[in-house]
Amino acid sequence: MRVSLLRICIIGLVAVGFWQCSSPIELDYSNFQPKLVINAQVSADGQFVVSVTSSTTPVSVEEGDVPDGLKVTLRDITLGINILLYRENDLFYAPFQVKPRPGNEYVFKAIAPGYDDVEAITRIPEQLNLLRFEVTDFQVKPSEVTPLKSNVNYNLELDFGDQGDAYLHLIFRQRSTIRSGAVGVPVYEEIMYTIEPEFPEESGYIKHVEQGILIALSEVESNPLVFSFVDFTIDALFEELGNVQVEVRTISPEYYNYFESLSRQLLNSQDPFAEPIQVFSNVDGGLGNFSSYNVAIYEIGLF
Repeated sequence: MRVSLLRICIIGLVAVGFWQCSSPIELDYSNFQPKLVINAQVSADGQFVVSVTSSTTPVSVEEGDVPDGLKVTLRDITLGINILLYRENDLFYAPFQVKPRPGNEYVFKAIAPGYDDVEAITRIPEQLNLLRFEVTDFQVKPSEVTPLKSNVNYNLELDFGDQGDAYLHLIFRQRSTIRSGAVGVPVYEEIMYTIEPEFPEESGYIKHVEQGILIALSEVESNPLVFSFVDFTIDALFEELGNVQVEVRTISPEYYNYFESLSRQLLNSQDPFAEPIQVFSNVDGGLGNFSSYNVAIYEIGLF
């Protein structure tokens, strides 16, 4: 009887322990003073568009409401002129004819009652020249698993020369022709879709949270940069490979640091024992990211 009673007590204590562990922890944010959140990645061939909202908690940069009485300014520091901004909901944008200028530095400021004043600066990067773009080790082999399909393997080599202080965001796409339609009446449609390369962890390349690869050239030893595309399967009856395209974004340091920290945060979130990653912010007095990039598109045939 004593043994049974002891077992019941132990089981009860364990159950209470599990219940306490699974109970949600409520955090008190009653004294939290929200911050202004700035979000913009300005493209040299695009338009100035900046989002301004308020943070919802001390550990969140999720979009909240737009504060009342919000006032913003955008200034071209290089030319010493202010840029007129229009507003639509949480977005502030410049006229289409006002383009970001490569090499120029811009400062965005925002103030609102009850919030700390915020300021963020970015310099539009000059486009990095691609000196060589080449397909190597191209192979087409019949699939051993699926008849009438083939596996395509190849490397892409990109040479930017000696540019050790530059940052890149590379996005790769495949251009193909799809044949469809009724028997004897083929219809040809050209399509473009994103493809992701394979690379070893020690390469220094970092997967972007959305698409493509982030690279700090000072942290990689490979020159040229090499990207492998492995087991890319095509259907001989319905698909013809065309060209491969790379979108080269020369990015500002704050663009790289922001998305690199997001990628590491996403990776660490899958490991319960990993240390938390703080998302990079270059917004003084607030949260978020104000950064920039310059785009060039290169395309090459696979055959």
